[in-house]
Amino acid sequence: PNRDDHATTPSAFEFFPDYRKHFQDGMFEFDRELLIIHNKHTREWGGHPVNFMPIDLLDRLFSVLKTRFEVVYIRPGLKPLSSDYSLDEQKDFAFADMELLQRHPEVTIFDDIVASLSSAMSYNEIKLRLYAHAHFHITVQGGNSHLVSLFSGGMTGVYHRFGQEIR
Repeated sequence: PNRDDHATTPSAFEFFPDYRKHFQDGMFEFDRELLIIHNKHTREWGGHPVNFMPIDLLDRLFSVLKTRFEVVYIRPGLKPLSSDYSLDEQKDFAFADMELLQRHPEVTIFDDIVASLSSAMSYNEIKLRLYAHAHFHITVQGGNSHLVSLFSGGMTGVYHRFGQEIR
């Protein structure tokens, strides 16, 4: 609804759709509450990755949270990207999270969900439906933290080390 979300002024003319209501359809119901951990390991501001959850932090999160939640992990570039994934011109760097995930088989990899449903719906639709069923998110600074905010009634932790959003 505005061109610069870093310096926006709320307006009475802004309207945000209820994405949770629109996309929640029972597709992603689990015995435990769903928690999504969204990471990235990509070029930022022309340099190396800055705002990403390091392996030791992910290991602690997975170890503690997988017993209470159904944890889904998302990181674009973890596996080959779906053909309908929209690239944002930022290079992904190598990261050892796949090796970590092998030590935590209870954690579901989002790419595996996409692979199993790609004949029925697009990458983005799968993500929106998954988010509609999750009330708990841990994400990093960036575009995904903005998307999560469109799903009302949830709790989101944003890992942020650097960037103008910190203001």
